[in-house]
Amino acid sequence: MATSSNIIGINVSEPHFSSALTPCGEAFSALLGALPDYYEAERDLDGIDAHDLACDAWISAAEGARREVINALDAVIDAKPQVQSDLHLRRTALLFSAALRTDDPVVYSRIHGAMRDLPWLYRVEGRDQGAQHATIQLQMFRHHLLALMTLGEFQPEFEVIDHDSEFPVPAF
Repeated sequence: MATSSNIIGINVSEPHFSSALTPCGEAFSALLGALPDYYEAERDLDGIDAHDLACDAWISAAEGARREVINALDAVIDAKPQVQSDLHLRRTALLFSAALRTDDPVVYSRIHGAMRDLPWLYRVEGRDQGAQHATIQLQMFRHHLLALMTLGEFQPEFEVIDHDSEFPVPAF
């Protein structure tokens, strides 16, 4: 005995999320590719003896790696945001760019502290693939950033304890 059943198609529209990176996401990926070389070059300079014959080559390599990172940061900053996660990538790039370019030790200390101590900077809310991918990118960026912050060149001159005060407190 055969049984038959009618199959009724249900029109369910599911959200479709593109797995393609936005221009901002692609630029941030390039930044992530430039950071390890920058770390290596700066690590070579950490505790360098100025009389070492290789000193000039190490300084040139570090300056070249820094230029590459700054160019990658500029590409992230200049990319037009297309999705919400792009704004998170741009914000992080703007902060790091400001830290690399400032000559003011108080400004550097404040940015350094924010990037070190605010874990929500490295997280994008959302369950879609774009948000998850941006969160992974930001966590990778934080990993590289924390490694850079261990080097002497990246230690702040001041530790700003009272954020309302205009007077920095020297770091010890």
